[in-house]
Amino acid sequence: MKEKEKCDLLNGLKQKTADENNIDFHIEKCTFEGECLGTCPKCEAELEYLENELIKKHESGEKINIKNIFTLKENDNYT
Repeated sequence: MKEKEKCDLLNGLKQKTADENNIDFHIEKCTFEGECLGTCPKCEAELEYLENELIKKHESGEKINIKNIFTLKENDNYT
């Protein structure tokens, strides 16, 4: 993957996961310069927040929806 493609893909997956599970989640534009490894502090903090929200939903008895998450279209852009 080139430059920000990996970051864009991961951001799309995080946003779609949040959307499918009715979690208030907004990705801020990444300002990282250089080759993205997908593990910058901003990305890690967003992922940790999303994981914690999913855990809360699960622990409260709500179903977690992962259906349709891995069907990103080429024109989906969450950054």
